[in-house]
Amino acid sequence: MGYRPFKQALADMRSHGFAKLEKGYSEWGTREGTVTRILFTPRLTHQLAASGITVANRFHHFDYQRAMEDIPPIQLRATTAKEWPRVFRGRKMRVDYACPTVTAHADQIRSINAYLGKQSVIDHEGVTLDIALRRIFNLGDQSGHGYNKGGRAYESYQSIKRKYREHITINGHRTIEVDISACFLTLLHFLLGHPFCATVDPYAGPDLPRDIIKAWVNLTIGHSNYHKRWPKETISKLEEKGYVDVPKRYPMTAVRKACLPHFPIVSEWVESSYSWADLFRAESQIMLDATQRLAEVHNIPALPMHDALRVSVQDSSMTVDVIKDEFLKHTGIQAIVDNPN
Repeated sequence: MGYRPFKQALADMRSHGFAKLEKGYSEWGTREGTVTRILFTPRLTHQLAASGITVANRFHHFDYQRAMEDIPPIQLRATTAKEWPRVFRGRKMRVDYACPTVTAHADQIRSINAYLGKQSVIDHEGVTLDIALRRIFNLGDQSGHGYNKGGRAYESYQSIKRKYREHITINGHRTIEVDISACFLTLLHFLLGHPFCATVDPYAGPDLPRDIIKAWVNLTIGHSNYHKRWPKETISKLEEKGYVDVPKRYPMTAVRKACLPHFPIVSEWVESSYSWADLFRAESQIMLDATQRLAEVHNIPALPMHDALRVSVQDSSMTVDVIKDEFLKHTGIQAIVDNPN
C-alpha cells in the first residue's frame, strides 16, 4: 500500500474510533525515545470478535509476512553507557553479514526459526505465537570484537511471567522448562579452568538460605564487581519466594563476607579479564546447539529460555540428555540438568 492510501485508511480508522496514534519522540541528549505507534482500540477488536476474528485465529483470516522474515537474525550493540543513576542500552551497530562467523550464526538462527515456525506454539492467553528468535551480540565497539561477546537469543515469549509460561503449549502439549542448575557458576569453572563437581549442591557452604547465596553469586558474576546493595529487581524476586525485608535481614556486605570463603572462585572472577558477556556467549551457544539438535535429530521443538529450554512434557528426558551432552561437548564439564517432570 502506498503512503497516501495508507494515510487515508489510518485517518478513517481513527475517525471511527478503531485506531489511535501515539506519536514518538527523541531526546538526543539522553539517547532515549520511542517510535510513533499505531494502536488498535477495544472497539475494533470487539467488532472483529463479533465476526469471529480474534488474535488467536488471526492466521486463518489474514495472510502477512512472518516475523522471522522481517526481523534480522543477528544484531550487534555497543557497550552499555552508565550515567548514574541511569543506564543507557548500547546503540545498535552495523552487522557484517559477509563475516563467516556472522553467516554461521545467522544460518543457525534461521534454521531454528524455520523449524519452530512449522509448530503450533500457543501462549497463556490462547494466542498463536509468531516466533522469530534473534541473537544479540554485545560490546561491538570494543577492540578485537569478533561476535564473541553476549549473543543470547531473544524472543517476546521469554518476558511472560513464569507462572503464566506454564500454560504455553507446543503442538497441543503441556510444556515444562528444563534448565541448567547453577549455569553461570558452572561456566565460571570452565572459563577459569577449575574442576566442577556435579554430585554436590554448587551453592552449599555458607550458613544462609540457598536462595540468598544463589542470588549473591549470580549478581556478582553477572556484574563487573561486587554489589554494594541489593538491586530492586532481585529484592522483588526474593520477596516472591517469601523473603521479607531482604536488605536489612541479609545486608549485602554481610552476605559477601559469609560467601567469599566458600566461593574463592568468585574473587578470582572479579579480578579476571572475563565478564558477563563471556558467560552469555558460552551459555547461548550451548543452548542454541541443543535447540537445533533437538529439532533436526529428534524432531523435538524447544523454546530457548537462556539457561533453559521449554519443551513438551513428554520430551523432557531427551532434552535433559541433549543439554548435558552439548554442555560437555563445549566445556568438558558435566553440568547439573535435572528432569522437572
